[in-house]
Amino acid sequence: MLISRPGILISSDSITPPSLTSSWAASYLDFKSLLDLLCQTVADMIKGKSPEEIRKIFNIKNDFTPEEEKEIRRENEWAFQ
Repeated sequence: MLISRPGILISSDSITPPSLTSSWAASYLDFKSLLDLLCQTVADMIKGKSPEEIRKIFNIKNDFTPEEEKEIRRENEWAFQ
């Protein structure tokens, strides 16, 4: 089931911010300047956010085990500073 209302797209399993939905459309239509603008908007939305905050914004399920997540953080320590 898909429900749309101003500013947000809601499906049965996720809530998608309009900037992300619009970026898919811009990419499909090969509208480079709009795609660039929307990609920057998404980047600004997640800048300075923790992985947990980003997952909440985009309704992303964390399917890593605690051990896997610890290993990823260790391997990519620079990204979590």
